[in-house]
Amino acid sequence: AASLRVDGGFGDFNIRTDSDGGSGGLGVGGGLGGAGGSASGGSVTLDANGGILASEVELYLSASNIGGSGGDGAANGQSTGGRVTLLAADVGSNGGALLLGPVRIAADGDVAGRTELRASNDGKIDITNLSISVAGTAAATNGNVLTASNGILLQADNASLEIGSELYAETGGSIGFYATGTGEIIANEFLSANADD
Repeated sequence: AASLRVDGGFGDFNIRTDSDGGSGGLGVGGGLGGAGGSASGGSVTLDANGGILASEVELYLSASNIGGSGGDGAANGQSTGGRVTLLAADVGSNGGALLLGPVRIAADGDVAGRTELRASNDGKIDITNLSISVAGTAAATNGNVLTASNGILLQADNASLEIGSELYAETGGSIGFYATGTGEIIANEFLSANADD
């Protein structure tokens, strides 16, 4: 089984796919400036598919975007948050675990992005404490967070997803907690979930 380990002593560890839209041009001769550029997309994935990803330092995983500023009298560009995904699945009895210290996740934009933590098939996601921000507007999910393109999903399908101390989750979309079969989702000390949808 493959493994990657990052131990303490060197400070935070950042993985980012953030982007900024370009600024609009200036107006000439009293005309309006150009519109600001849009910013969208980007994805960060940690996938323990039969292997182990372990870290004791704080991880910052970000796929946030900011639209560019418009020129004189013109609109700013719109931004759409990207996607951050954490996966763990046991394959061939080789394990399949994310064993992480503190984790901060951001997938913010004018339109909210998407964050998913999914453990399956006896996989394990174990995080010391977790903070997730997926700010921005989002379409209504009508209770089906599994297929939504925005918001936050935590899913344990015959697997374990455990937060050692505190879990903070905030989004302009929906938040879903799905445990199926023998699956467990545990926040040992504190849970705060704030969804605008």
